Amino acid sequence: MRIGLDLDGVIINLMPEILRRWNRDHGTDIKEEDMVLYDSLMELAGSVVYLKVWWKQQVLSGMYLQARLYRGASDFIEELGRKHDIVIITSRLDVLPQVISDTAESLDYYKIPYKELHFIKEKYLVECDVYIEDSPPCIKELWQAHKNVIMPRRPWNQELEYISFNEEDNYKNEDAFDTWEEALDMIEYFSREKETKEAEKERLYGQVSKG
Repeated sequence: MRIGLDLDGVIINLMPEILRRWNRDHGTDIKEEDMVLYDSLMELAGSVVYLKVWWKQQVLSGMYLQARLYRGASDFIEELGRKHDIVIITSRLDVLPQVISDTAESLDYYKIPYKELHFIKEKYLVECDVYIEDSPPCIKELWQAHKNVIMPRRPWNQELEYISFNEEDNYKNEDAFDTWEEALDMIEYFSREKETKEAEKERLYGQVSKG
């Protein structure tokens, strides 16, 4: 299968580096567990313009190169790459082309195997069988496009723990995971589901051909 893999917040733990720099520049002591909303940094900045300027400065000074993998992510990716094609899809769109070179450099440094690397906001436009994503806005877009999505639980995406499609119904998000083992199990489920559907299509096609 093609696995659409996000970077920041999924396999790369960028938040500690963001907060280290933010606390350094603003004399604060914000911790990762305080970032309970996806736009928490925007609330801290108080201005879109200021946040964009500050963020650009951090990117230009190597913020993406300083970020580290989540614990266990390397083994997870290695196992994932044995059976599936890894398609990296990131919304890192600021300060191109440095973002591209820094991202490629960090992927090489961590020996991340991947077939494709996409820099795009509308991730649903890159065709994959399953997407691994942490961002609530991106997840909602993928859901609206009827894509299969699994989500690592992070402080900023707990709003998606329960999914409300209307006022009456409230569904638990069964595709949120806490461990890499759970993520692999979920991907294996989607893989079996795809194999079953393809086998059924071949069976039906064979019946039509004989007819």
